[in-house]
Amino acid sequence: MISRTQLELIWQTRVRAARHRYEQSMQAFDEAVIESGSLPLPDSSELVRQARKHESCALEQYMRLLRLYTDLVVSGKVPEEPNPEDG
Repeated sequence: MISRTQLELIWQTRVRAARHRYEQSMQAFDEAVIESGSLPLPDSSELVRQARKHESCALEQYMRLLRLYTDLVVSGKVPEEPNPEDG
């Protein structure tokens, strides 16, 4: 059986990884906006749209994991997720 402290550390690692992915997606979006200035209109708008979509998904995942982690730490509510030891 995994201890609560170990569980919190596992979820903290998941939150940090999700935040890192979100930060990378924000940077990719900024780069897409800059790059779009040198592309013709249909291609440039698609590039920015795709980058925004990836950023939004990364933010959604980060916020979801942060809520689960907060519930665990503050309320002791164990997330209803697959066992973190399983990956």
